[in-house]
Amino acid sequence: LWAARAWPCGLTWLGVGVAYYRLADYTHAEQALNEANILNNLNPLTWAYLCLTCLKTGRVEEADQAFNQALKQNLHAADVITEIGSEQKALGRVRLAEAAFQRALQEQPSATTHLLLAKTLTQ
Repeated sequence: LWAARAWPCGLTWLGVGVAYYRLADYTHAEQALNEANILNNLNPLTWAYLCLTCLKTGRVEEADQAFNQALKQNLHAADVITEIGSEQKALGRVRLAEAAFQRALQEQPSATTHLLLAKTLTQ
């Protein structure tokens, strides 16, 4: 948090947001990610973590908008896309989970993501 205040740029706020997200402090994560987005609304990772934060807090429509924006900004982080798919699956949004897993596999083939996709398809 100190770094983001000392050097206020999108990447430092993104780092703060990701840290809060990983700590399951979704309120502060969203605040930091929104600040990152204000400073640079073209960063696909910011949009992806906003999507994850919205999924964790049950705001699926906002999550969908954030994910679409992340894809529009050329999100290539297969691990984050896979995580989004896992969250979609946990919420019972199987078709969206399937699409996210397929997109992640396009970016970077992974045995784990293949397994997640297979389990999703057999539900």
